[in-house]
Amino acid sequence: MKIGIDLGGSHIAVGIINEKNEIVKKLEKDFSEEDKSNIINVIEEYLKDIIKLILNECEVDSIGIAVPRGNQKWNYSKNSKFRDCKL
Repeated sequence: MKIGIDLGGSHIAVGIINEKNEIVKKLEKDFSEEDKSNIINVIEEYLKDIIKLILNECEVDSIGIAVPRGNQKWNYSKNSKFRDCKL
């Protein structure tokens, strides 16, 4: 199985994709105004919780992440050395 993550400005979707590239399960969260004020932590906690649930259900081969295009940057990653990377 694969995990696909679609990260938007107001919404996040996580899909489980089978070996035929079919979405077999989709989990979604809309960001509240309160979430947006602490968005990095909200995304991090949501993804940690969802991925733990998924890993209890199936074996995962890969994870893909989609983000919006444009003049945007990945400003922070707690577990990597990447800072202020253009997307």
